[in-house]
Amino acid sequence: WSVTGVQTCALPIYISVATSAAFTNDGTITLECFTEPGSTPCSTSGSETLEDDGGVLTNNGTITATANNQVQLNGNITNNGTLAVQGPDVTFDQAGAPSPITVDNQGTIAVADNALLVVPGNQALTNDTGGSIATAGQGKVYVEGIFNQGAGETSGAPVFLTNASTLNLTGSGASNFDMYQGGNFRLNGTLASSQSLTIENVDATGDIDVQTSAAFTNDGTITLECFTEPGATPCSTSGFETLEDDGGTLTNNGTITATANNQVRLNGNITN
Repeated sequence: WSVTGVQTCALPIYISVATSAAFTNDGTITLECFTEPGSTPCSTSGSETLEDDGGVLTNNGTITATANNQVQLNGNITNNGTLAVQGPDVTFDQAGAPSPITVDNQGTIAVADNALLVVPGNQALTNDTGGSIATAGQGKVYVEGIFNQGAGETSGAPVFLTNASTLNLTGSGASNFDMYQGGNFRLNGTLASSQSLTIENVDATGDIDVQTSAAFTNDGTITLECFTEPGATPCSTSGFETLEDDGGTLTNNGTITATANNQVRLNGNITN
C-alpha cells in the first residue's frame, strides 16, 4: 500500500515501523521526537526506525527526519521525492535486508544546518540522474561504505568519505568529495571536469592511501593536503598522503595539487 499526497504520518520516540516489501510513499512521513513539559528530553539514546521488509521503499513524496535522537531508514530505497535530514544522527542502514543495501537518489536529499546523514559500511548511496544532495551550513554527509556518483549533483559541503570507503565515479554530475582523517580508500572511474576530490589528513591522524582503478582518469581537480585543527597535534612529515594507481596508468587531464605539509606520494604510471 502507499501513503497518498493528502495523508501524513508522524512517528514518536522508540518506535520501529516495518513496511510491506513494496511500500510507496506519495505523501508526507515525519520521524520526530516531542518532549512534553517537565519530561526527560529526547536524546540520541532513543531511536525511530522506518524499515522496508525485504523489498524497496519508493519515496515519491517527502520523508523528513526531524528527531533529536537516532533515526534509521533501513533497507533499499529509491528516492524520487525529498529526503529531508534535519536531525543530528540519521542513518541509512541494512537491518534484516541482504547486503549490500542501495539507496538510489533520483530526487533531493536535503541536509539541514548541523544535521548529519551517515551511510554505513554495508550501504551504497547512488546519486543518480535527477539527483541532488544539498547540505546547508554545518550539515554533513558521511560515507563509510560506497558512494556511486552518477549524473546527480552535490552542493554545500563536500561528501565526506571515511576509512575503507569507496568512491565510484560513473557520471559527470557536478560534485565535491573529501577523503579524510587517514586510512585506506578506493577510487574508481573518471573524475569529471565539474568534480573535485580532496585527499585530506586531519591533524596527526596517520597515513591516508587512495588506490585508483587501473585506468583512472582525472579531468577535474584533486588536492592532497593536511589540515591542523586549533590546539591539535600538527601535521608532520612523518605522515603520508598517497594516490596510487592499481597497476595501470593514471591519466591526468585536469589538476593535481600537493599542498600537504607532510609527505605526498604519487605512485604508479602517470600520463600528465
